[in-house]
Amino acid sequence: MRSWVVVHRVLHPALGKVPYVLAEVVLDGTDGQVVLTTKLLGCRPGDVRIGLPVAAEFTPVSPEIALPTMRGDN
Repeated sequence: MRSWVVVHRVLHPALGKVPYVLAEVVLDGTDGQVVLTTKLLGCRPGDVRIGLPVAAEFTPVSPEIALPTMRGDN
């Protein structure tokens, strides 16, 4: 993970409860060419740091759609 922001304001009810962390993650094996901005799960905002290892998972939002998210590995 190379950057993050803690969201404290509900922008849309579908985005869930606040606070939550949006993270900018560089995908392994892409030489920094592929970056994903995603919700970070499993971490309290105070535990997030640059370089935090993360693992990809998919969060279903409907029967047909799942969004890529990351889970902090701390």
